[in-house]
Amino acid sequence: MSEVITVRFALTKSDGGDPPDLSILPRDKRTVEYVRSCMSFCPDFDEFDEKIKNYEFVDDGLSEMDVEGVTIIGHPAPIIRFELTESVDTRSFLRGVWLSSYKLEIPGTNEDDPLFFEDHNGYSSVE
Repeated sequence: MSEVITVRFALTKSDGGDPPDLSILPRDKRTVEYVRSCMSFCPDFDEFDEKIKNYEFVDDGLSEMDVEGVTIIGHPAPIIRFELTESVDTRSFLRGVWLSSYKLEIPGTNEDDPLFFEDHNGYSSVE
């Protein structure tokens, strides 16, 4: 039981969708910096919304990613510290937040369909 829980998300799989085709972008946008700027965290904390007082990124997890040529390498692995209103079981809490994801949406690629990085294998963990 804890009132402060730190979770390392392992967002290794995508739910449908293809990786964006970076070859159609101008060269100056085929960079890891540009790819990272097109990513946003999508929290899914519904089960514990009322108990989460605050959360902060210890690490946005995007440094785990790179671009080689026109291929995105790696996956996001953010570390988030949660401050809760009351003590909760850490394993239950992890099960309640692990559906969070990162969305990659690069304008002009994949018909503007986003790619979501998610934890389909339960690799996220409490630190």
